[in-house]
Amino acid sequence: MTKTVYLMATADNPHLTAIAAALVDQLLRQSVKVGLFWPIRPAADQTMTDLLARAGANQPLETAIGASYNQVHQDLDQAMMAMIGKLTDLQASVDLVVCVGSDYSDLIAPMEFSINAKIAANLDAPVLLIITDPAQSPSDLPAQARLYVDALREKYATCMGLIVPSGSADQAHWPKPLSLVEAVDFGHTPLSISPQAASTIVAADLPGVRTPLRFQFELARRARADLRTIILPEAEDDRILKAASEIIDRGLAHLILLGDPAVVAAQAKVLGVDLTGARIQDPTDPKL
Repeated sequence: MTKTVYLMATADNPHLTAIAAALVDQLLRQSVKVGLFWPIRPAADQTMTDLLARAGANQPLETAIGASYNQVHQDLDQAMMAMIGKLTDLQASVDLVVCVGSDYSDLIAPMEFSINAKIAANLDAPVLLIITDPAQSPSDLPAQARLYVDALREKYATCMGLIVPSGSADQAHWPKPLSLVEAVDFGHTPLSISPQAASTIVAADLPGVRTPLRFQFELARRARADLRTIILPEAEDDRILKAASEIIDRGLAHLILLGDPAVVAAQAKVLGVDLTGARIQDPTDPKL
């Protein structure tokens, strides 16, 4: 299966895109075909275009964005389902996908960290966590990192490793076990990632995470690949109609609804559900 890594900052971080670019550069030097994916992005911008061009895989721009902030606010689970689908399609065409976490331009930091962690878990994407805080001394960063790694675990996300400021990587108290702790000189332009770090990411064999949402996505994709016909009795029932509408909306099956067509249509109108595409069959019809 194609590997994925999720670059995630602990707070608003001006180095996020630069680190993504440095990682892409190093992966390309190791002949890795790289895809790029922004799970949350308001819209495409020049930064995205430049980074996609840097990866050189001719990846269409529309395949690089999972969902907008508005979609995340309206229905996070539905937005994550869209992200899973787009990422799964992208994984089929590359060796490794670098997911670039959100830039904290929309939400307060604790909430956005939590949302990124949930997304990483549902995308089954190990996290490469960027630990930088100008207010903290280098000696305090390991303790800070442990808090963030624990917070990722609470959301069922896996922390692959840390990216930390140069001069702090020799601390003996970084959280363990981690695949890597990469020291980066954030004062240097352009930023660079070591060949060893890129090799570790490519070679990492971490246990996968299958969240309920991801399991639901996989079942739905299998259902769409082999559409069956489902017969639902008692179609005048509100619960049946709502379930039927969801099945139709998600394209999971062909439906036959058993009930009085006029009653079913009237009740569907009251509930505001769309039954277009379903066959409504009166079970008392003598022609059956």
